[in-house]
Amino acid sequence: MVDNQRAHKTKAGFTFQDLAAIILFIDNFDELKSIKAEGNHEDIDVELIDGSWIYAQAKMISDPINSTPKYRRRRMSESFTSLCNNLFQSTNPVSNIVYVSNCKDPVGEEETTTNSVYPIYPLRFDQLAEKTQSRIEKMLGKKIEKDYLRKENKTKEEVLNSLEKVFGIQIIPFDPRYSYDDKFHSVQNYVENFLINRNLMRNTSLSIMRNWHDLFRENSESYSKDKVLTKKDLLWVIVVIEFNQPFSTDTIASKLNIDSAIMDEMNDRFKEVFDYISERLEFCARIWADKEEYVEDSLMSSSSSIYDFINNSWQNYLKLLQVDNVSGEEQEALVKMVLYRILTKKSTIKNIMRTGNIDVD
Repeated sequence: MVDNQRAHKTKAGFTFQDLAAIILFIDNFDELKSIKAEGNHEDIDVELIDGSWIYAQAKMISDPINSTPKYRRRRMSESFTSLCNNLFQSTNPVSNIVYVSNCKDPVGEEETTTNSVYPIYPLRFDQLAEKTQSRIEKMLGKKIEKDYLRKENKTKEEVLNSLEKVFGIQIIPFDPRYSYDDKFHSVQNYVENFLINRNLMRNTSLSIMRNWHDLFRENSESYSKDKVLTKKDLLWVIVVIEFNQPFSTDTIASKLNIDSAIMDEMNDRFKEVFDYISERLEFCARIWADKEEYVEDSLMSSSSSIYDFINNSWQNYLKLLQVDNVSGEEQEALVKMVLYRILTKKSTIKNIMRTGNIDVD
């Protein structure tokens, strides 16, 4: 039983770390170059376009309501030491260091109703209560005097001033004891607001959040230290979900010379194929360019040539879209479905990627 409880806590801790990565991705979307969960320096490493970094420690408390202030402070103190080491010793320029907690009062200093409903929110150092600021400064303790002052050749006040400029706390309501919907509700709402503000797909926040979570989990378990996620990777999730929206297959199957029953069966394999195309955007750009060249050579109108292009060119892309354990007819259906979606959703793909200032031409 003890081992099972420990395993559950470990799994919940990794889940919280992945959710924290989603929040940091959204909060730094415009400036973000790459992000890695289970990073090379901290729990989450964020590289910004200007070359600076954000280092974050994400620490889940199993009982965020009833945990003692002493326990919360100990958890934060452990993370705080690591964050300060990266702040003062990293060879990379550091933009921010962030402590991410699922407890409304992670330092255990403020009298707050920790069981109340509250949104996700970040706090800069100067937004914390004076008692909390004092506690954080004390956490540095002898570390400032023995290590940082000697290496930085600065006064204690100068070091504290540097800390105050870059340190922040991110609160994410998450109680591992709750049901799935209650546990992820705040993060799902955060994703939904992001989609609305960016004029992206609405009413798909749960699916997008789940897929982002899986992507960060896969990334954190990667053995490659250089394997990071970019805006393109995370926005591609939205493209795939958009492409998997239901559509009428009967008319399309007829125009693509496919049995509609086979097309319906292949719908389940569509996401698998499309999601794992290597160099995804480059592949889309190639299809668009091939189609435009086909239109020019055949002197056909752009709209009427989609089906003609697919029916005459689909075999050119077989090697790029090869799938195991399917028949020849099924393979043909898959390839034609991918080409059809890429061509008919061209403007959608471009709009999604332009949200992240990603050129797709």
